[in-house]
Amino acid sequence: MDDKKKIGIWKSFTVSFGVIITGIFFVFGIYQCHQAKLESEQDLKEFSERMSLILSESLADPLWNMDTEVIEKIVDSLMSDKRIRAISVRENSGFIIKGRQRNERGELIDKNDNIGDNFLRLSAYIERNGDSLGKTEIFVSKKIMADDLKNKTAKIILMTLLMNITALVLIYSVMFISEGNF
Repeated sequence: MDDKKKIGIWKSFTVSFGVIITGIFFVFGIYQCHQAKLESEQDLKEFSERMSLILSESLADPLWNMDTEVIEKIVDSLMSDKRIRAISVRENSGFIIKGRQRNERGELIDKNDNIGDNFLRLSAYIERNGDSLGKTEIFVSKKIMADDLKNKTAKIILMTLLMNITALVLIYSVMFISEGNF
């Protein structure tokens, strides 16, 4: 086989191998992005459930004693986490004992019923000795999860591109060294 034919075969092999490697890394990147999305959603759900549980358990005694000052401190304390958009504490009758939410600038204001739709909403009953005292509602922002997911996706894409470029350079280098004249 003459040298030109060998060179043509090596180039075809290199291009084919490069396309296959690129395809594999592309599928890997898509899989990683999907996994990151699932993990972010699960983390947000677990955070919301944990905060809802903490809130309902923390409010049992203050609600039993109608200690609105302690109720307000507990609500404001949980609202220090920027992922929480709004919290309400209601009596069984539905009357809001305390409600706080963030406005567009992120400042805490008294809660109204105009929260919006892009939030994960969880409710939990407040109980003491088996008696229902009321209910809490917590609204957690999906925006922070989306921002986090964008950052993870950008890192995955960058890492996938770097691995692909490294693999292609390695393939070309091996071909160059093995033939000596590419």
